[in-house]
Formats: sequence, structure tokens, C-alpha cells
Amino acid sequence: MTIVRIPSPKSARRFLMETKRWLWQHMHDHPEEQQRMLAAKVSGFYQYFSVWQAGPKLRSVRQQILKYWKWTLGRRSQRAKLSWADLQTKPWFTVPMPKLVHRDV
Repeated sequence: MTIVRIPSPKSARRFLMETKRWLWQHMHDHPEEQQRMLAAKVSGFYQYFSVWQAGPKLRSVRQQILKYWKWTLGRRSQRAKLSWADLQTKPWFTVPMPKLVHRDV
């Protein structure tokens, strides 16, 4: 018997909503500062749920955080439109990938 710690939809949703609220409150901070804090938040979430079976859920959480961050950056200005292609060229627009451990659990 194996006990696996996969984020429930409720815990993932709660983490995403807290992150979205933080992004909204810190919308006008420098993007490098936002990236540093997002990396810390996401790394903590990954460290708790970093078992092999949780990989798809952790990757979807990462993608959702990138979407929220893009949306927040787009709300900073009325005129400037940000595209995924523009943001992918920025060195600061990164969120760590999950590092999965315990493959044989």
C-alpha cells in the first residue's frame, strides 16, 4: 500500500486564489520582485507535494500561475498589450518547474 500526497482540487484552488490575490496587491512592484516572490511561493507548494504522482497537477498549477501573472502584468497599463511571445523573451518571466522526487513511492 502506498500513501500519495496529491494536491486536492480545493488545496490547489486555495493556493491559486491566494497567489492571484497577492499578484493583485503587488501589481505595480517590479517584475523581478514579483518573480522572486512567486518563485518562493511556488517552490514551497512544490516541496510539500513533490511526489512523482503529483506531476500533472503541479504542472497545471504552474501554468495557471503564469496565466494569472500575465493577466496582472497586462492590467498595469491601459495601452501596453502583452503577448505570450513578448513575455517569453523576458528573462524574469519564469516560474520554477516542479522537481519530482520519490519515483518508486
